[in-house]
Amino acid sequence: MTLNHPNFDFSEVAEGHASVDATASATPAQRSALQAQAWGAWRVLNWADCMKWLAGFALLVLFHSAHAAPPHLDLEVTLDPDTRAFNARAELTTAAGPPQLQLNPLFRVSSVTLNGVAMSVAGSTDSGRKPSPPQASAPETPQHFSMAYSGTLPALPKSDQRDASVQAALFASPEGSYLSPGAGWYPDPGVPFTYTLKLSLPTGQKGLAPGSQQRVSEIGARTVAEYEFAQPAEGVWIMAGPYEVAQQSVALDNGKIVTVRTWFHAELAGLAGGYLQDSARYIQRYSRLIGDYPFDDFSVVSSPLSHGLGMPSLTYLGRDVLRLPFIRATSLGHEVLHNWWGNGVYPEWSSGNWSEGLTTFMADYAFREDQSEPSAREMRLNWLRDLTAIAAPDETALADFKSRQHGISSVVGYSKSAMLFFMLRDEIGAAAFDKAIRLFWQGQRFKAASWKDLEAAFSLAAGRDLSRFFAQWVHRPSSAQLVLAPRRNTDSKGSFRLIQQGGVFDMLVPLRVRPASGASRDIGVRVRDWETVVDLASIHAAPDAAQVELDPELRLWRRLDPATVPPIFREIFISPRPKLFLANQALQWKVPATALAARLLDAQAREVREAELLSASALPTLVIGDANSIRRLLPRLGIGGLPDVLLQANPANPVGQRPLKGSAQAWTARAPSGRTFAFVMADSPDLLGTLQRSLPHYGRQSWLLFQDGRVIEQGAWPVPAQNLRLNAGKVVRSR
Repeated sequence: MTLNHPNFDFSEVAEGHASVDATASATPAQRSALQAQAWGAWRVLNWADCMKWLAGFALLVLFHSAHAAPPHLDLEVTLDPDTRAFNARAELTTAAGPPQLQLNPLFRVSSVTLNGVAMSVAGSTDSGRKPSPPQASAPETPQHFSMAYSGTLPALPKSDQRDASVQAALFASPEGSYLSPGAGWYPDPGVPFTYTLKLSLPTGQKGLAPGSQQRVSEIGARTVAEYEFAQPAEGVWIMAGPYEVAQQSVALDNGKIVTVRTWFHAELAGLAGGYLQDSARYIQRYSRLIGDYPFDDFSVVSSPLSHGLGMPSLTYLGRDVLRLPFIRATSLGHEVLHNWWGNGVYPEWSSGNWSEGLTTFMADYAFREDQSEPSAREMRLNWLRDLTAIAAPDETALADFKSRQHGISSVVGYSKSAMLFFMLRDEIGAAAFDKAIRLFWQGQRFKAASWKDLEAAFSLAAGRDLSRFFAQWVHRPSSAQLVLAPRRNTDSKGSFRLIQQGGVFDMLVPLRVRPASGASRDIGVRVRDWETVVDLASIHAAPDAAQVELDPELRLWRRLDPATVPPIFREIFISPRPKLFLANQALQWKVPATALAARLLDAQAREVREAELLSASALPTLVIGDANSIRRLLPRLGIGGLPDVLLQANPANPVGQRPLKGSAQAWTARAPSGRTFAFVMADSPDLLGTLQRSLPHYGRQSWLLFQDGRVIEQGAWPVPAQNLRLNAGKVVRSR
């Protein structure tokens, strides 16, 4: 999931399930590895509850059949959030499956049967032996596995633990309960499966799971909800809380009725109407564009944690996130669209995750296009500035992206992937693009699909082979880099070179030709070599051209020239090898400055002394301190003085004596050597602590002003155009 706002970076709040629940978009195989990590972590933590139960379970069951219908799982769960008591019965029917099923060691198994015959439990402290299951039935005979188990779930994570995926994947409390597939709370067959769930909760609590709500009953002092997921699913999630539920019916063009619900804590009930209306609008929008919404229900559920997760037919958002005014206009649509891309067609993980990029392009970016072309261009500029933050050797191929793990992976998996689809639409036209989207959905619905499957759908819709396009943008761990240059040893008017640096890509390069007088003209030049000579006269493009501008609307995924692109905070924040310099070495400054650096940077910074800071190192550096110590440092770094935007407007005082705005300031700068710096200074060391919450979310800005931890002004340094000036048709200089 991605939460978006033009001036606010929510990657730390909710982007990427990995920061809160690393299993939300994982395959069964990936979840098994994550489960092993999580269970190991639980044992290391020595939680008292874990010590009461078994060290691990491996329920060995033999299954046979190379080709079979998906397994079916029937779950009955009774949960008491007050005591965190959990009881469950699982019935699994399958004609094929892995040789073993695993369960989290938090749970105690009371009975296991296979085809009605009792089995022992591997790893049990009672027997210490693996079971000897009954002789397997014939391959075509369904296998029926049954298990009853119970336990006490972990408590709701404390505020300082809520970023930890292990603790946040499984918890129960009256405030809210959450069970994710990666927590190993049910026997996972290891392949996609269908399921039903009957969930019993005490009156006052309501719960749900992905899928279609079949019925809700009040039985005594308990509420029982029943859900069905009829398509092969990769996992089962449960969410529960003291919810107030509101709902609205949505009629699709073909007459299908979809039920939209909000499950909100009482203090959020007033927001339900807006979320219902916007959810319905997005469902109708994408049903018309792609194909009918693939589920019967869609729910927006409030979480006690500050996160955002997307699952089939629902999204689970923190209470603080739901209150943000822009979520309905941006991130909600992104989550609705994931029901087609990611939860309706699954990425074939071994060949890369295309779903985040396609969802970003058709939701977040499309909403910018709805606003205006300048707004859409701004998002493309943000993507390219993100790329500038990645050194060429650190760039990875799009085919290697699986999920967001850090800032660099998000630049590739979200930004580059979204730009690929933007360029593809330019390449084949909007009509063919829309046709391909519908073909892809029709052919891959509830299947795992790869980049190759996308290539096939778009090639069919375009009526031509697009293998070269996909090969260069999906599989190469590099990006295009273009330069305009004069022709060598020639007086030819209006003639220049387009040079590719770092690697050759096949691209249609947009150019804007500006004549000495009159309107400019946009042209496209196909490049396939290291160097392409462009003769404006031969293509009848403004023979009196005075200037040529390269890709003026930023329609290509390419590296901008860092010498001409002022930095943003993300260049330092996501660097894999950042440095840290503490301009004020006093202990009262050192402790909060080090803590702030740990909060801001993806990778652990290496603290350097002043001599190394002043050396010729090219690594991005974060500098933290008070105003006096940083002012003295700037000239020695070749940067000069403080930016004017940080200073109060007072013409009576010289620039060096003008007071600062706000109680803390942050800004970026690039030294003449090309080295990138981020500076953070505050009136007192205590104020550094107030920046931990807000500063990480402004990665796409170049400067910020704070008053007591609150942002009061912000901005990004402008990016100049990359152009070549001509004089009477002759190249005279470039910049």
